[in-house]
Amino acid sequence: MTLLIFGLIAVNVLLLGVLAMALTLKLKFGDLSACYELFAVRDKLVAATVFNGVPREDPWLDSLYNWVNTLLMGSKFLAGPAEGWGRAAFAGVHLAKNPPKRKPDSLPNTEPPEVIKPIIVDLDHALSVHQRRHVGWVVFRSHHEREKRRLQKQMVKEFQESLRTHCLAIS
Repeated sequence: MTLLIFGLIAVNVLLLGVLAMALTLKLKFGDLSACYELFAVRDKLVAATVFNGVPREDPWLDSLYNWVNTLLMGSKFLAGPAEGWGRAAFAGVHLAKNPPKRKPDSLPNTEPPEVIKPIIVDLDHALSVHQRRHVGWVVFRSHHEREKRRLQKQMVKEFQESLRTHCLAIS
């Protein structure tokens, strides 16, 4: 009987430790699903075409949509062993055999449509949130994986700076 009580106490202490770790991570990083904001921006880009009459061939819409989808795909691959690593390995083999014909575009030098301007502000915020909250890199161990993560963060920063530069130049 005493062994059973000690076993239950040990399990409770273990579960309390797991709860404390989860609360610490929640307080430190906020919402761990950093991609929610990017999904919202992508939905707004689609809504701009469907409901607000922005033509599908608009260079701003096309470029932003392509960038957001690229970032979302990369974020899923960094999501950890349950979510993304298996998919990343499979996609890596597929991409090595079939490299994409189209890379994310640079932003156009023209002024964005009025409907797209508020979405650009939302995208800037979503990129900041994504950069701050995506914690898939915490579990990486090897130098190669950390280097890939560093390059992805650099790509996000460059895109964010490019976005800000174009918006300041236009306004």
